[in-house]
Amino acid sequence: MNTQKNISKIISVLAHPLLIPTYAFLILENYAPLLMFLNFKAKVIISLFIFITTFVLPLAGIPLLRLLKMLKYYRLDEKRERIIPLFITFIFYNIAYYYLKNINAPSFHLVKTFLISSTLVLFITMLISIRWKISAHLIGAGGLIGMLIAIWFRFPIDILSPLMIFVFVAGLLGYARLILRKHHPAQVYSSFIIGFVIVLLTMTLL
Repeated sequence: MNTQKNISKIISVLAHPLLIPTYAFLILENYAPLLMFLNFKAKVIISLFIFITTFVLPLAGIPLLRLLKMLKYYRLDEKRERIIPLFITFIFYNIAYYYLKNINAPSFHLVKTFLISSTLVLFITMLISIRWKISAHLIGAGGLIGMLIAIWFRFPIDILSPLMIFVFVAGLLGYARLILRKHHPAQVYSSFIIGFVIVLLTMTLL
């Protein structure tokens, strides 16, 4: 059982919801038309920008909130304790979108659309967290798969292999969150569906 828990913790860290935008861009730059043809230096700069604004800076706010006694624990197990960190993350996602939206190249439309859908998902997650504990991990996994299917709908490219891989990873992640007793099945399934539907619809319609 300890082995299962340790593996589940590793999966949870690697699939941390704040890493989803970075993973999304890494997928887009290798599969989305036009983005594939960006030079290596541009890809590295944009990847670092997204990683810093959507992972490093939001994560850095957690110790500060703990120092200010606005959080009891670093794990954010209480649903209401998640609201302020989610709001901080929401702000940084908007900052990332603000800077990237000024890039008018057609190749960046998918990146900007994914950031729009991600900020929308964050806002809905904040609202739900007022009354109910939701799984940010599964929302992120659902959103990533929603993005892949949206790309599949819009472009004549073969994206089946990464889609199958991430569906498998999402299943492992859901199982990991249950093993760690962070959520019950209803929270896992509903969170995945919320992320999946919002991102899929946003990226298909915009």
